[in-house]
Amino acid sequence: PLVFCFWHVYLEAHQNKKPLENAPAFYFILGSVVLEQVGAGILGFSMTFALTNVWPHGTWITPAHGHLALFGTFGMLGIAAAYYAVPVMRKALDFDQRLGKFAFWLVFTGIMGLALSFALGGTAQIFAYRTLGLEWYGGDVFPAMGAFKLLIPICGLVFAVGVGILIFDLMTIGKRTRVAPVPV
Repeated sequence: PLVFCFWHVYLEAHQNKKPLENAPAFYFILGSVVLEQVGAGILGFSMTFALTNVWPHGTWITPAHGHLALFGTFGMLGIAAAYYAVPVMRKALDFDQRLGKFAFWLVFTGIMGLALSFALGGTAQIFAYRTLGLEWYGGDVFPAMGAFKLLIPICGLVFAVGVGILIFDLMTIGKRTRVAPVPV
């Protein structure tokens, strides 16, 4: 139902073939749908059953599910609401949307990379612990987890830069002058 609701909104927004009036808000709503669908829909639903929960339980797949589901549900929707409300409150309906769109892609890529790092690390844990039967606390899986442990701060840095740009953009909407596009 979530995908169909968004599809209806998408069709309504693009019916008149004009650019979106508030692209950052729309992007963050779209991002919310994607993160909720993957985090809560696919990972959360598949982790509910006893036959499947026995494999990922206690591995890094659980934080992958949690980051996607919670940030998709609350984070992205909250940011979309901010991008809707701030321009209205500041009476800056024709604001420069480039920073908001750029911030969206950084935040979205960062959280997806973080979740993918957790999911791949969790898959390595499942293989080592559940399939091979290696020791949980013995450090047997450490070599296999090294690459994923490196990806976590890299994706976190991308996410943090996106959050910084997002905060700057929201704080300065209506205070910056809009740059007119260069005619070609």
